[in-house]
Amino acid sequence: MITISKHYKALCTQHHINRHDWGRSGIKWFGLVSILCEGNEIKTILDYGCGKAVLSAALTKKYKITKYEPAIPKLEKKPDGKFDMVLCTDVLEHVEEIYIDNILKELQQYIKVMGFFTICLGHAKKHLLPDGSPVHILVKPKVWWREKLDKYFTYTEIYGRGCNEREMVLLIEVKDEK
Repeated sequence: MITISKHYKALCTQHHINRHDWGRSGIKWFGLVSILCEGNEIKTILDYGCGKAVLSAALTKKYKITKYEPAIPKLEKKPDGKFDMVLCTDVLEHVEEIYIDNILKELQQYIKVMGFFTICLGHAKKHLLPDGSPVHILVKPKVWWREKLDKYFTYTEIYGRGCNEREMVLLIEVKDEK
């Protein structure tokens, strides 16, 4: 299943090399993710689109972490199996629209217990890819994302501390197939 074009992958890989500050935003969710893990007996975590893996590094002392990042060669191999929790923080807005359904199907297949996703709804102000294009290439309103997510997941939106109107913060469950 194709989830990223060769051209876009090359641009993102170059951006990771050029910008050491890119791919580090997930750490802001450490506290909430830790609480969710403890409350749900989480042992294995997939950090899908982990970027520089800062959140993963913070969680490794307590959990078995698998990292996947297609734009970083040492992390580009897709994992096998299911994971108690799948993290997908600040990733989906970086997906080419023609591949979003493939990504969501893939995420669905990885989740055993729950997922924690965040989706930025606006353009990134500080970052452009090496060709000058925006890093957030799938900027859509909440209603669009809800329609997409509804096909694959049951979810609860989280509001409050750490959350803002420019993003969706979601607790994810795989939709029961009936």
